[in-house]
Amino acid sequence: MRVRSWFGLGFCSLVLAGCGGAKPPAQTATPANSGPLRVDSAKSDLSPVVAPKDLVLLARAEHLDKAVATIAHWMNMPFDLKMLDTLGPGLSQTLLADAPVEAAVALADNGDTEVPQPYAVFSAGISSLDAGRKLFEKFGRKLEEVSPGVWLTTDESPVACGLAPALGRAQVRVVCGDRRADVENLLPYATRGLPLQAMGTSDVHVEIRMAPIRDKYQQRLRQAKALAIPMALHELGFTDARLSRPITDILYALGDEVLDVVDDLDQIFLDSKLVQNPDRVDVSTGLAFTRAHSWSAQVLATAAKSASSAPASLFELPRDSSMASYVTAQNPKSYENLVRRVVALIDGLLAHVNVNAKARDEFARSIDQFNASRTSSAACGAVPGLSDPGASDSKVNILEAFSAWQVCAYDQQPTTAFTAVLDASARILSDPALRKLIDERTLSFHKHAAGAGLPPGTIGYELTVNSSALVEALAKIVSDAPAAEKTKEKPKEKKAAAEKPVQGHLEIYVVPDGTRTWLGMGTDNKELMAHLSAAKKATPDNRLGAVQGLAWLRSEPAIASGFFDLAYVMASVEKRARARGTGNKGDTLATAPHHGQTPIPFIWSVKGDSAAPRLECNMRVDRAVFEDVLSVSGQYVMQMAK
Repeated sequence: MRVRSWFGLGFCSLVLAGCGGAKPPAQTATPANSGPLRVDSAKSDLSPVVAPKDLVLLARAEHLDKAVATIAHWMNMPFDLKMLDTLGPGLSQTLLADAPVEAAVALADNGDTEVPQPYAVFSAGISSLDAGRKLFEKFGRKLEEVSPGVWLTTDESPVACGLAPALGRAQVRVVCGDRRADVENLLPYATRGLPLQAMGTSDVHVEIRMAPIRDKYQQRLRQAKALAIPMALHELGFTDARLSRPITDILYALGDEVLDVVDDLDQIFLDSKLVQNPDRVDVSTGLAFTRAHSWSAQVLATAAKSASSAPASLFELPRDSSMASYVTAQNPKSYENLVRRVVALIDGLLAHVNVNAKARDEFARSIDQFNASRTSSAACGAVPGLSDPGASDSKVNILEAFSAWQVCAYDQQPTTAFTAVLDASARILSDPALRKLIDERTLSFHKHAAGAGLPPGTIGYELTVNSSALVEALAKIVSDAPAAEKTKEKPKEKKAAAEKPVQGHLEIYVVPDGTRTWLGMGTDNKELMAHLSAAKKATPDNRLGAVQGLAWLRSEPAIASGFFDLAYVMASVEKRARARGTGNKGDTLATAPHHGQTPIPFIWSVKGDSAAPRLECNMRVDRAVFEDVLSVSGQYVMQMAK
């Protein structure tokens, strides 16, 4: 679906800016028929219209004038509906600001093998037909009356529109779409059906219905799976069964899971709502299942049994975390098949290059033991890492995706569960067969003594990666050339071999603490060691428990929850911008009112019963976040203007 007009862009922007958490209601049935317009009536038709059977998306934004005005006030920006008149004289008087803006998408009829573009429209209330026609004339649009009171545009503008009498709070609506066929097919429902649809009390509601997609395309999805997987395996061209077999198993399992999820899924929804005192926007989004045949739905149903409020370990993490979250205890049996397939793939890859069988077996056992020990909650806090401003986009190291420091607390999970995996990984990477393909300068992983200041018993590891060289080495590993031939290959260009390696370093520390294990990792070793040491002997003042705005997490049962702040988001954005040579040299948030440190808490929960689970993510965005966003936006605008 394409949206190529300012009408469409405006609607999308207002929906995103609008404000949560109402449950998607059941559709209210209404009599009469929907379908293309026909000039066969002596007067305007105002009979209710049922939803098209292939309706896949419906959306509504209530009282956008109030929502936009409120957020503009939070951001200290002027707002007046008369500002719309700069787009066209009289626009503010013609549009009904207190009537909802709505949208609908329906699958198009298809008589061939291609998937046609869906019908898609959005609509807004206007004061009258005459005012609407005059407004279109001011924009230079041509209209024709196709039935009493129903007018459609006839020019070749990129967007087609219609005007028609409507039911609901607006007596007349303008309906626009990418094509005239969109408007002709959905205008009756957009004016006399959608306005009557109950959508709860949210300021914004978006609902995607899966049943029409499943009914129309399920058979094609199954055919695509039957054809795509053999084609993918043929393109990969692996002849070594130790590698091709686990890849085949994973591809078919993934294909089956996609089909099962499509069969199980009923709705995808999003709601948002403005809240005052305290000022914030509540957002809720999630998935509703009609059954639980897929592995994903079954895992959610199982996880719901262990839902709880945030554990003490979350609030014992370092206070200056830019992001923190926890997950409740998991049932290891739910992940046994997934772990088995992943381990089989890794083992097949290592066997393909003749890595020692004993080392491979030890690695497989360590992964199984780690999964079996995941029977308690885990909480992690982190701050993003910094990029090298002098590195080009192609030279950014893969380890820059990691945090400067990340500290995790695992309750009731033994330290040996972590060290066994890390030790086995180190033995794998030191295997002579693998070292013939990947040298120490490309990839290394070593165990080392813990630095001074870390708690007694701490075990340290260091991972070093040269990204560009590693990609080349992996390409050789997965090829079907014998290992002996691979070792004879030489760099094609001496210049490339002489370039200084761009290496990244990741430090990992495992710290025993009674029944708890602390795991720390990051690219800034000094900061990591300081925060890991402080986390174990934290005081109330330097823990997350002292941060305002996280009380909600203490009371709501969830399968996972946490928070992030604007500083965490902006660090990632600026890292990518600097890599492209377009980033700011200074700290963008340094001059923002709240420095991007206002928490944005979120809660993941599973509702409903085990036979039909419902996954929800609820999030609260405080007014202070919008104030910081305005400051950041202004700085970027100033930079672009230079």
